[in-house]
Amino acid sequence: MQPEEANSKKKILIVDDDPDLASVVRIRLEATGYHVLVLHSPTECLARLDEIKPHLLIIDVDMPEKNGLALFLELKRRLTGEPVIISSGVRSEGVINLFKGEGAFAYLVKPVESRLLTDTVRQALSRF
Repeated sequence: MQPEEANSKKKILIVDDDPDLASVVRIRLEATGYHVLVLHSPTECLARLDEIKPHLLIIDVDMPEKNGLALFLELKRRLTGEPVIISSGVRSEGVINLFKGEGAFAYLVKPVESRLLTDTVRQALSRF
């Protein structure tokens, strides 16, 4: 089986209120064979989590209706070990350390270089 074929079985959920940035990430990941879904609302993410059953989530920090930390903590309660990658324009060491301390697989600062994104996703999925 080719790597792209193996990736196609992996479902990634992106939660970001910026449709343009989410689209760029989606396109990059789909180009490497992943099945990618994008939601722009933390509320919709939580409502559809059981239906979607993602293998990996990539979430933004700064969203209007619920911040990324609140979403992340709720996801931790509901997920069964699926990795969560934080992708944000927030560069604060305190925020980065907070998410990592709470168990985020990685914290990527936007804009994320394509190779770093795909390598981080591959590493996260290899552990799940």
